[in-house]
Amino acid sequence: MLELLILICVLTAEEEFLECSDVGYQALFSLLPEENHDKLCLDFGCGDGEITKYLKFKEVAGLDLFRDTLLEAHKLGYQVVLGDMHHLPFRECCFDYLVARHVLEHSIALVKVIWELHVILKNDGFLCCEVPETNDGLENGSNREHHYYLMPSQWRRYLENNGFEVVEEKVNVHGGVCFLAVKSKKFKLVKKGKVTLVEREVTH
Repeated sequence: MLELLILICVLTAEEEFLECSDVGYQALFSLLPEENHDKLCLDFGCGDGEITKYLKFKEVAGLDLFRDTLLEAHKLGYQVVLGDMHHLPFRECCFDYLVARHVLEHSIALVKVIWELHVILKNDGFLCCEVPETNDGLENGSNREHHYYLMPSQWRRYLENNGFEVVEEKVNVHGGVCFLAVKSKKFKLVKKGKVTLVEREVTH
């Protein structure tokens, strides 16, 4: 059973949003709406809330695997949950937006994680993610915590084969590639015992 650390403190639409001037974040943030006072967003792999504080939504929650960094995000005033990306502790169709900056490459089972994201996202909801960019499928550097070294076309294929439709792609000035993907209606959730799978709809 996953241990959940839930600390409640939700932003309201009346509070003032912070503006981010770091050019390293601009590609990712440019894919998000200017303001969405009626939407719920999850900062997936939020760490210490480095980008959480810049997300302009009615409610923003953060999820991370590490308690110490998660407590730092809580100090900024956000609802945070301690959990594993491979087994998300959320109900189906509960978020309007998912933001994942340099998280997916840390997964040990990428397809499983993408399925998990598809499950918790509302119909017509969006995933906005940034991942390392490589043109040859090899790591630019030596980060042993990265399990996936993919070219942009390969990242796109993973998303589109597992429940999403990529609607926009941008390159970060610091070497990442960002995708905005909508939850695809071409897929359905299939429950097999205690497991929920994401399968492509069969058309005739």
